Amino acid sequence: MVEFLSLVGYPRGPDFQALQEIAQLGVQLIEGGEYTLLGHRVLGKGTQSVVFLGKLEQKLVAVKVLRGDSVRSDMEHEAQMLKLANQVGVGPKLLAYAKRVLVMEVVQGVPLERHKQLSDDELVTCVERSLEQAKALDSISLDHGELSRPLRHVFYEKAKGAVIIDFESASTKRKPHNFNSLFSFYFVKKGEIQERVKRLLQPPIMSVTKYSLEPCSTSKWKT
Repeated sequence: MVEFLSLVGYPRGPDFQALQEIAQLGVQLIEGGEYTLLGHRVLGKGTQSVVFLGKLEQKLVAVKVLRGDSVRSDMEHEAQMLKLANQVGVGPKLLAYAKRVLVMEVVQGVPLERHKQLSDDELVTCVERSLEQAKALDSISLDHGELSRPLRHVFYEKAKGAVIIDFESASTKRKPHNFNSLFSFYFVKKGEIQERVKRLLQPPIMSVTKYSLEPCSTSKWKT
C-alpha cells in the first residue's frame, strides 16, 4: 500500500513543499472520507487537487492540496475568491492557506449528485438556500463559474441548508451569472433531479430573465 503522506503531490509522489506548508500551518493530516485514492480514504479528488481530512487545533478541517500534475501554480486565487465569498456567508469558511495548501471547514453534507439520499424537505431547503447564496455572490460581482453544473459543487448541509464549494474557477472579472445558472439547472434543464425539484417547487414563470427569491420556506419566485 502506498504511504498515506505520499499522496500529497499525487500522482507524482511526495510534494515536500506542500508537506512543509501543512506542518507550518499546524495541520495534521488524517485518513478519512468517502473517496479512495491508492488504497487510502480522502475527502475528494479533482483534476487539480486532492482534499484530505485533517485536524487543526483539535478540530476537523478539509485540507485542499494541489496535485503534482496540476496546471495551477498556487492556491492564492482560490483562497482570495473563497475569502470574498465568505464575506457574504457563502462557501466553507477559509481557515488558512499557503502556496500549495488551502485549509477550510469540513462540509458535512450530501452533494446534489446524491439527491436521492435527501428527503423532499431537505432538497427544497438546499435549492432555496443555494439560490439565495447564488444571489449573494451576484451582489458582490463574484462569478463562481461552475454553477451551471452544480452536482458536485452544491451540498445540502443541515446547519446551513446549502454550501457552495470549489472556487478555483471563480472570478470577479466577468459578469456574474450565479443565480441564472443555478435557476436554469434546477428548473429549465431536464433530468431526474430537475423533475423532482419542479414537482416540489413549481415556479410559475419560466421565461423571464430576472428573478427574486421570496423568504425561505415560501418556495415562490417573483420577477
